[in-house]
Amino acid sequence: MLGAQPLAAQPLGAIVSDESCSENASSTLTPRPRRPDLRYVTFDTADVTDAGSGRVARLARGILLPAEVRTLAEAVLSFKPDPKHLDSTDGLPAYEMYIRHKGVDMHPAAASTLPPIEARFGAFLAEHYSCEGCHLCSVLLRRYQAAERVQVKTHFDRMAFVTAVASLNPSEFDGGLFLQRTPRVDSREYFATEATDVAFHSYDLEHGEALLEGRAG
Repeated sequence: MLGAQPLAAQPLGAIVSDESCSENASSTLTPRPRRPDLRYVTFDTADVTDAGSGRVARLARGILLPAEVRTLAEAVLSFKPDPKHLDSTDGLPAYEMYIRHKGVDMHPAAASTLPPIEARFGAFLAEHYSCEGCHLCSVLLRRYQAAERVQVKTHFDRMAFVTAVASLNPSEFDGGLFLQRTPRVDSREYFATEATDVAFHSYDLEHGEALLEGRAG
C-alpha cells in the first residue's frame, strides 16, 4: 500500500513471489485468467469503481515501470521476516518489510526507485484527490504464501489519507486485493490488475487481501 500526506500516509503495498525475479519476469506482469467462481472489480471509462456510500477506488494503469516492478520484487526477496513483527489487523506475523517508514528510507532500493514513483503518484493524487501536498510517507512490501500468511482481514486504512496497492506478480496467484461492499464475504470483489497498475483508495474503503492459490507478497 502506499499512502499520502497531509492527513497521514501508508505504504505502497505489493504482492510478490520469488519467480518475479526470474529470467521470465516479464510474464508475471499480466494477471491470471479470471476465475468464474470469483467476482471482480469493474472500472468505468475513467478507471473508477463505485464502492458504495460515495466511496470509490481508482486505477492508474501503467503508472509503474517494469524495471521498477522488478526492483521492488527483488527487494521483497531479500528480506528475512521477523515472526515477532505482528500485523495490526489480526496480531499475527505480518510478513512485510518497509522500504520507507514515516518518511525515512529503510532499504537501498528506496533511494533509486521511489523518487520517480513519488512524482507520478503525486501528480495523480493532485488531479484525482485534490491533494497538492501528498507524498509517500511509508512504503511496504508484503509477502503471501501458504506456509506464512494468506490473508489480511477486512479493514480500513485509517492512518492514511490515500492508500495505493500494486500486485507485483499477478500471473502467479489467484485472489489478492479485494473490496467488500457489505459485511457478507460473498460481496467481495477482487482487483485483477497488471503489475504496472496501481489501485488507489481513500481511508474509508473497506478492503482486505486474500491469497486463494499461488504465492504473492
